[in-house]
Amino acid sequence: MIFTEIFPDPTPPLGLPEFEYVELYNISNKVLSLGGLGLSTGSSPRAINDALLLPDSYIILCDEDAIAEFETFGEVASLASFPALTNGGDDLILTTSDGTELAALVYDITWYRDPLRAAGGYALELIELDLPNDCPGNWRASDATIGGTPGVVNSVTGTAIETNAPALLRAFAPNAFEIEVLFDEVLESTFDLTSSFSISPSISIISATLQPDRQTVRIALADQLLENTVYELTVAAGITDCVGNMNTSVSSVQVGLSTPPKPGELIINEVLFNPFVGGADYLELYNPGPAILNLQGLRLRNEAITSGTIATIVENDYVLLPDSYVVFTSNPLNVLEEYTVPNPAALIENSLPSMGDDEGNITVYNANLEVLDALDYTKDWHSRLLSDRNGVSLERLRADAPTQNEGNWHSAASTVGFGTPTGLNSQDRATVIPPVEDFFVLPEQTFSPDQDGFQDVLEIQYSTDQAGYLAQLLIFDTQGRQVRRLDDLELLAGTGSFIWDGTTDDEKRARIGIYILVAEIFTPDGETITEKHTCVLAGQLD
Repeated sequence: MIFTEIFPDPTPPLGLPEFEYVELYNISNKVLSLGGLGLSTGSSPRAINDALLLPDSYIILCDEDAIAEFETFGEVASLASFPALTNGGDDLILTTSDGTELAALVYDITWYRDPLRAAGGYALELIELDLPNDCPGNWRASDATIGGTPGVVNSVTGTAIETNAPALLRAFAPNAFEIEVLFDEVLESTFDLTSSFSISPSISIISATLQPDRQTVRIALADQLLENTVYELTVAAGITDCVGNMNTSVSSVQVGLSTPPKPGELIINEVLFNPFVGGADYLELYNPGPAILNLQGLRLRNEAITSGTIATIVENDYVLLPDSYVVFTSNPLNVLEEYTVPNPAALIENSLPSMGDDEGNITVYNANLEVLDALDYTKDWHSRLLSDRNGVSLERLRADAPTQNEGNWHSAASTVGFGTPTGLNSQDRATVIPPVEDFFVLPEQTFSPDQDGFQDVLEIQYSTDQAGYLAQLLIFDTQGRQVRRLDDLELLAGTGSFIWDGTTDDEKRARIGIYILVAEIFTPDGETITEKHTCVLAGQLD
């Protein structure tokens, strides 16, 4: 028997009875008796009343109070007390009276693959009977107009199975002789993984074993990892997920033997304390190196408040490599939706202390309660030229400058979407080469938007020597007529670029000819600098 349909959230009802249920299917050629079997969601099994399940047939398991309503859909087996199904995910276990496990899976709300239907009223349905039924990629939200298909063939049968190959997320060394490797989905459980991994600098691998969650592989090493040494763990092509999707390319991740952070080894790098309406705060930490840090057990506190959430603890066993960033937030999905996140694997779900929109404190302690870094922030540290500071993060300018220095913080640039979680700060000054003469440079002065893949746009690069510069860019023809306003009062990053695609303000093609780029730069000191650069539009798409 296998589970083929799960209905954990019957509200709001679409046409199904407003009761939870699960569906079983008999894949054998035998008549099976369900009497005395137990169904549980991780606690004590609840007994199923007498019922027969014929070969190649479905049966609905539900509470005794729902028998009459479900009998109109198909065969029913009832329980005097149906175990509650958690909406977000739960264990489902079918056992004999002596505790022998007959069928089991752990479902999750992400199996719906549809946020709207996951909100209630729809069942989860198995797609293919001949593929593993405990594999997330073989499930999705029901397509039935009433929300499910209890007792009959599933509405999603024959639809497309998830086709993404498993991707390597990160690796962690719990001790000197083991490495745990995490993938983004459940792997095929019978595949011999030992030959799929290699390590540089070279260390022999004794074994690679898939763990019970089937997303983690534990690697046993012949020799121990060295402290403060970063290793490259490589995964060969051929890793397969539980529905048969195969990774066809080599991938790698860095790993090393980690230690708890000491003062001076971990700094606060970016803070979002006033998110967009409905959004979530985030805190970014940076490891300037050379130590490899294990962040589990960090204490995050707001020392400026006496009520609300004053402190939280980092629960994840997360390793931060040198010159790397990690972002903690209560809602990673919201951060992914609102900002560009270059390294999603470094976006960690973890609650944060309450962070005031006007001012506040964030202090980071290690597990020994030593202060690693502390920041007293205020909204006044933002650019005074910003009319709306909602959703704008404060970024650190230099890692080696004092944290508690107003001049070492500035609003994230509008050119990067007002935040750079898990990536290099837009206002970072350590990597900026100050302009020699002009702020703006045209690497190629001639361009032709003919879509041939060569010089199709005019690239306008810039670099700034400090935070707080704003600029507006205007394009004029040789008669002094404005053709295009590229940007109006953009808050610049340390380095960046703009492009002109050869169109006018009224979305028409500009004529072939010579044009002048006028850049007006407004300095943090209130001065205005004007630059002019000449370019040539040499051709357009026919």
